[in-house]
Amino acid sequence: MKFFLFISLFFSLEAHSSTLKTNFLNFLTQKNISPNTLLNSGPICQPDQTSQTSCVETACKKLGPFDCDSLDEIQKVSKACSNNFSGDCIDFSCSKLGPFDCDDLNEVEKVAQSCSYVYGKSCISELFNRLSSKFDYDDIQEIVKFNSLCKEATIDTVSCIKFSCDKMGKFACDSYSELSSIMSACK
Repeated sequence: MKFFLFISLFFSLEAHSSTLKTNFLNFLTQKNISPNTLLNSGPICQPDQTSQTSCVETACKKLGPFDCDSLDEIQKVSKACSNNFSGDCIDFSCSKLGPFDCDDLNEVEKVAQSCSYVYGKSCISELFNRLSSKFDYDDIQEIVKFNSLCKEATIDTVSCIKFSCDKMGKFACDSYSELSSIMSACK
């Protein structure tokens, strides 16, 4: 008896999944979406690249006119830029350094690597604006440390930072250690 119930349940689920699959494929066809594009489209939720400057392009612009003009240098910059979704993080981070602190290959590589998995600049901008002293974000080591807090931060994470810091008050969110704790709670 149990075997008969199991078999009938199995076939009813199989028929239901077939209907779902057919309905899903019909939906894709109506929207002119090929199922293969869904399978080969890369990471889901990756930010739109069309309006943003690439990491490699931004990094090379930070360097002098005689950098990024050889295959070796472009490979180094490209490797440092892996898992960067745009040049926004590099641009923001380098703008907080002095004019000579983000203009050679080593410096730009460090900043680019610290920006991997940082989506845009909303998170690092929010953290920077919360600091009581802008001197806490004015050398490469500090930038690397702060940028690492924002790895994989989403819009919800940034909203959580804003809400939490506004609720707790200005002085509860104005240092690296306090912001680090908030980030841990918000992720």
